[in-house]
Amino acid sequence: DLERYLPEVCDPEAKGKHLRIPHKLNVDSPDQVSKYFRDNGVDLDNTEADTLKAISEIPQLPATVRDTTKLILDIRAITKMDGTFVTGLRKRTTAEGTVHPSFLIHGTTSGRLSARNPNSQNIPRAEQIKRQFIARSEERILMGVDMSQAELRVLTWLAKEELTRDIFNDPSRDLFVELCRSMFPTRYPPTLSDKEVKKLSSMESPGEPSIRTLVKTFAYGIAYGRTAAGIAADPQFNMDVRVAQQHMKVFEKTIPNIITFIESAADQACRGEALVTPFGRHRRFFLVTPQNKHAVRNEAKSFYAQSIASDIVLEAACRLTEQGVFIVNLVHDAIYADHPIDEAEEVRDLISKTMIQVGEEVTEGYVRFATDGKIGRSWDMV
Repeated sequence: DLERYLPEVCDPEAKGKHLRIPHKLNVDSPDQVSKYFRDNGVDLDNTEADTLKAISEIPQLPATVRDTTKLILDIRAITKMDGTFVTGLRKRTTAEGTVHPSFLIHGTTSGRLSARNPNSQNIPRAEQIKRQFIARSEERILMGVDMSQAELRVLTWLAKEELTRDIFNDPSRDLFVELCRSMFPTRYPPTLSDKEVKKLSSMESPGEPSIRTLVKTFAYGIAYGRTAAGIAADPQFNMDVRVAQQHMKVFEKTIPNIITFIESAADQACRGEALVTPFGRHRRFFLVTPQNKHAVRNEAKSFYAQSIASDIVLEAACRLTEQGVFIVNLVHDAIYADHPIDEAEEVRDLISKTMIQVGEEVTEGYVRFATDGKIGRSWDMV
């Protein structure tokens, strides 16, 4: 449908006759795309997506060229998604209409599971794509259970961080409301209820993102080497680096034990020592140089949280399989199963109970775990 709005082009000097007469711009042809922009006064080094996105933000660019640039990017994105997750999946579909990915427990250096042929852990969130994955028959239904903030709970245990432990151990408390209070006590005084803090922290004003979104970004990026500069440059924040640095310093002071722990893990890796999880996974960095030291530190910071959280889910999946639960997919901190409709709620609750049990066993009861379970006919519903 989008291709109907592409401009017509022609190249009198082209070798092919079909190119010398007016025709729709071929977005997959670097030569045609380059010539289109050149004819409109824009010289491109390449026609990659990043280049086209940068071009589309030039204020002086004519509106028609800007619209065409967006069309090219949208069409390419749809074509790629179709090729990978629709027509590409058909090649791996059995006569029964199923796909059977292979899971590797040693497929990543991060300690997470990996999947291939197809990679069922990397399916886009788009409803049109996830809607393809359905229960095996009309009498069956899918259920999905994911662990809430599993990696942060693991870090809380490893670092013995009392603030986040107390929040996680009280189901009535909201982690991000509490972090907003801790980071911005004058903006969110104790007189405000949790509901009011959640509402106010979620509000956005022109040129300023919601505080809740900012706090979530810090919390989820803490073990992945998210820098103040990276957060400042993020389009959803677009803030001054100094402001981002100030927020980051306040955040780090809020959870000092976690910061100390992940920095210690990075130091350990740089000394050539192996990082070992309670599940017995070893992460070794055999060569640390000035050139790769930053990357090594970031990988070391994320290893414990990623690996342990993933293995908690894997251990739970093993126990559930022994109890007859028909698991169809694992995605890092989530388990998906396929069962008869009349068993759905019982199985969902069993999955949830087992995941929580394993999480609290591994973390020695220091921090409570929580899950969120859904039931639906297709994956986009769970």
